[in-house]
Amino acid sequence: MRSDQQHVVSHDEVRRRPMSPLDLPADSPEWLRETLQFLDEASTHGSDVELTARRVYLTPAQAARRLQVSRSTVSRLIKAERLPSVKVGAHHRIPENAVQSYEQALNRHRMDVMVALDEAHE
Repeated sequence: MRSDQQHVVSHDEVRRRPMSPLDLPADSPEWLRETLQFLDEASTHGSDVELTARRVYLTPAQAARRLQVSRSTVSRLIKAERLPSVKVGAHHRIPENAVQSYEQALNRHRMDVMVALDEAHE
């Protein structure tokens, strides 16, 4: 199978080869082991399990506080498409992971500026 192809596992295939936490490589994260243990126990008892991913969204004011910038700066970033957002009615909501990514980039930029200023004073 090519690396860009996706392998879809059928329900029957899963039943034939159940996976347990013991099947994981030793360096697997603990949360993955715990999740598999939970699924294994639920399967043993015949329980149904639904896995969902919950996305957290921030208001522009919350994003501004996190980024230590003004709310109008966040609005400009949204308008310039430098910070992704979704509209909920007339209001923008920003995915938390987008704020985290922008925050990391902003912190890297701030550090670069500080280093450059420090080198200029030497």
